[in-house]
Amino acid sequence: MNKNLTLANKVTLVRLILVPLFVMSILYGFKGYALIFFAIASIADGVDGYLARSRNEITLLGSILDPAADKILMLTAFLLLSSFNYLPVWLAILVIGRDIVLVLGFLILRTITTSDTIKPSFLGKTTTVLQMSTIIFVLLVSLSSDIKNLDTLYILFILTGMFTIVSGIHYLFFVGLRLIGKDFLKT
Repeated sequence: MNKNLTLANKVTLVRLILVPLFVMSILYGFKGYALIFFAIASIADGVDGYLARSRNEITLLGSILDPAADKILMLTAFLLLSSFNYLPVWLAILVIGRDIVLVLGFLILRTITTSDTIKPSFLGKTTTVLQMSTIIFVLLVSLSSDIKNLDTLYILFILTGMFTIVSGIHYLFFVGLRLIGKDFLKT
């Protein structure tokens, strides 16, 4: 049996499989199914992490697949829903831009440090929950009304945008400086 294919990693793979189902549902106008697929993937995001920690099954594969599944799901959802005007383009640009900067920053840090892997902070987890909630609320509202004319979600958009910016700055400066500092202290 493959030690990398743990229960947590299987849940993560299901999350990845849900992404194209989510996309097809949006493209063909089945917003109810899109909501179900996205909600299941969002819940599974917490489940796979819990399983990996509680069963002591943290693997290299999981440490790569889990954040990749998060990024693929969120980037796809924000890009697709903003292209259909379900949420503002500026918010999609913030979410996508932050993730691109974080991935590039991570790759740069990995080339200049030998520190341990970066663990998500409370702020980063809160931002992910807000981003997922934004998508879920947008899909819920789109099922019952014309979302293009609905301004009540704007507060959620602002809050999600603010957390996206703040958590991006947090990761870039505080986590990056901590990792670089650890390496400099070792030499």
